[in-house]
Amino acid sequence: MKMTPSPIFRPALLALAMGSLLPGPSLTAADEPAGATISLAPMNVSAPAPLVKVAELKMKQKRFAPAAVADERFIFIMGGADAGGGLLTTIERFDTETNTSEDFATLQQGRIWHQAVLHAGKIYVLGGSRLGPTAEASATVTDTLRANAAERAAFNLYGADPGPSAGTTPEDSMERVDLATRKVSPLPAMPEPRSQFGCAVLNDELYVVGGQRIHAGRRSWTNTVLIYSFATGKWRDGVPMPTPRGTDLAVVDGPFLVAAGGYNGSTSLRNVEAFNPRNNSWILLPALAQASSAHSTAFLGHYLYLFGNFSAPEELTAYDLNTKTSQTYTLSYTPARNTACVVVGKKIYVIGGKSYKQSEPLDRIQVFAPTPRKSE
Repeated sequence: MKMTPSPIFRPALLALAMGSLLPGPSLTAADEPAGATISLAPMNVSAPAPLVKVAELKMKQKRFAPAAVADERFIFIMGGADAGGGLLTTIERFDTETNTSEDFATLQQGRIWHQAVLHAGKIYVLGGSRLGPTAEASATVTDTLRANAAERAAFNLYGADPGPSAGTTPEDSMERVDLATRKVSPLPAMPEPRSQFGCAVLNDELYVVGGQRIHAGRRSWTNTVLIYSFATGKWRDGVPMPTPRGTDLAVVDGPFLVAAGGYNGSTSLRNVEAFNPRNNSWILLPALAQASSAHSTAFLGHYLYLFGNFSAPEELTAYDLNTKTSQTYTLSYTPARNTACVVVGKKIYVIGGKSYKQSEPLDRIQVFAPTPRKSE
C-alpha cells in the first residue's frame, strides 16, 4: 500500500559546486583535524521528498542490529539481538516477490553490530559483538591517539566513553555461508576484534572501515581500515579514513566508498567522507544537515539514505550526491535505529532495529521506493 510522503526538512549545507565525487581535497588521516569539511552558507532545498513508503512487512523473528545482504529477489537476514537480549544465530531468507520468510541456515556464533557481504554466491559474516564481560581496562581511548593527529583532535574535542556498546565484547570471528548448499563454515579470524564498523565490497575486496575495537587492552573507536582479499584469504591495512568513528558504509557510483555520520565514543557526527580507490585516498564532502548515528545506509539513484538516528529514530536523511546537500524526513518511517538495509531492484528494505532504548526489537521490514515523477 502506498503512503503519501510527509516531508519534514531542515536547511542543508552546500559545498563548493562539484559535479561528481572526484573533485575535492584528497587526504590521509593526519592531514586535517577530525570533522573538517568545506561548507558555505546554509540554503533551503525545495525538491520533493525523494522516497515514498510502499509497504511494511514482517520477518520471522524480532531483530535488533542484525546484518543483511540481498541476492536478486532474496534478502538474507542474520543475527542480531532478540526480545530477551539474547544473540541470534538464525539466518532467515525473505522472498521479495512473495513477501514471506523462511529459515535458511544457522550461524556458529551469535552476534550483534556485525556486518555481512555477498561475494560469488557466498555470504561472509564478520565481526560484531558478543555479550559478556571483557578483559579490557576501564579507560576508553581513541586507539592511535599518540600517532594520529586526527584522532588526537577528536579525543581532545569529544573525550571518550564506551557508549551504547558497554557490556559487550568486540568479536573477530568470520563465517561463510554457501547459498547453494546452505553450509556454514568458519574462516580464519579477522586481524582484530571489531564491532559497529562499515563494511563493503569494492574491486573484489572486502573493506572494514572504522568501528570499535579492543586495542592495547582498551576499548576504542578507530579510523583504521582493514582490507580482505577474496582471492588470497589474506588481510592488509588500508588508508585510514579522516575521522575515527563507528559508522556504516555504502558503495556508490564511481565506484567510491562513502561513510556518512557515525559515533566516536562520545557524540554523533555529521562527517561525510568518501574513499577514492583510483588514488587510494579519502575525500572530505560537505557535512550532513544534522548529526546521525546508529543508522543504516543505502545508495539508490543519486541519493545516500540514512535510516534511523539514535537521537531521532523516527527520521531518515537523504544526502544528494549531485548537490552534496541533505535533508531529513519522516515519510511514515516507523521509528527504528540499529537496523539493516538492502536495495532490491528499485526498492530499499529497512530491516528490524529498535524504536527506543527500552523498546523490544522490531520484526518489521519497511519498504521504500523513489517518489514517482508527475509524468509516471
